[in-house]
Amino acid sequence: MPVHWLIDSRSRRVVVTAEGRVTRAEFEEYLEVVTGAGANGYAKIFDGSLGENAITTEDMALFGARFRQLHAEPHGPLAIVLPPAKRAGLAPVLGALAAADRPLRLFTTLRAARAWLDGQATRTVHRMNRESGSPDCRPPPACPSCRCLAAGMGAPSP
Repeated sequence: MPVHWLIDSRSRRVVVTAEGRVTRAEFEEYLEVVTGAGANGYAKIFDGSLGENAITTEDMALFGARFRQLHAEPHGPLAIVLPPAKRAGLAPVLGALAAADRPLRLFTTLRAARAWLDGQATRTVHRMNRESGSPDCRPPPACPSCRCLAAGMGAPSP
């Protein structure tokens, strides 16, 4: 199978790798698994550097519409690794992904994508805790942002 993924509930991260020809059915399976696992709010790295798009323009438009529907739920940051030459062919999908209320960046290396996503983790945990009304998200005297960060969920204790 050309699409592989790892869903890590402990770190709230999904890592997806595309290798070879990726079809609509394979990408739909990935979406179903991530949605079914409740991982749409997790941070994601999608490494398509070794993948080849075998999805038709019509199907990409359908994925774009599906992504827009999924945007009603909170989404974590998304780092996409794609060589510049492959980006134009995925423009409809990339445009739909960019419409979500979440950080998104394109990279040419997996290393740069991981570094950026690691920096996003702190902000994402704080925002999701704040939006959910978590009792761990109140500004304590020692922390200028929130207790969820100071409690070791992405930032060092003050």
